Amino acid sequence: MAFKMSWKLSLLAISIFLFDALLKMYVHYFVTPMNFCYFPYGGIGVFHALGIEFVITHVINKGAMWGLFANCQFLLVSIRIFIIAALGYYLYVKQISNYRTVCLMLILAGAVGNVFDCIIYGHVIDMFCFIFWGYVYPVFNIADAAIFCGILMMLLETTCFKTVASSLK
Repeated sequence: MAFKMSWKLSLLAISIFLFDALLKMYVHYFVTPMNFCYFPYGGIGVFHALGIEFVITHVINKGAMWGLFANCQFLLVSIRIFIIAALGYYLYVKQISNYRTVCLMLILAGAVGNVFDCIIYGHVIDMFCFIFWGYVYPVFNIADAAIFCGILMMLLETTCFKTVASSLK
């Protein structure tokens, strides 16, 4: 990969990490942690129209997605650090497409953001709460969104290539 491209991608990853860390710091210090007896409210209402609500709230997540394995924090952090190291090594050693590199950089930036939370706060801070016509979507943060987007982009790339390849036969 060219130096100019790697510099841009590194800047993208650092920007995601910093924006995530700063927003989590703001939520940690200025938004009261959510008490589940009045879920999902208690945060800062941002948007409410057409049956859709968006609230900035403060949720403490000691586990993986949706709080799974909350009793295994040390193991989760160790696995996350191993994945970060493996992704970093893979990006450094392998020659892959720019598209795949962007996907992996999004995943890497999100993973580093969540591990940083575990080290600094002892848990991950989630803050984005969406309610779609009464259904409460799981609360997430910018790092989670970056990981999700990176994985989704990789899945779409694979699916699109398979579709195009099968149509050429």
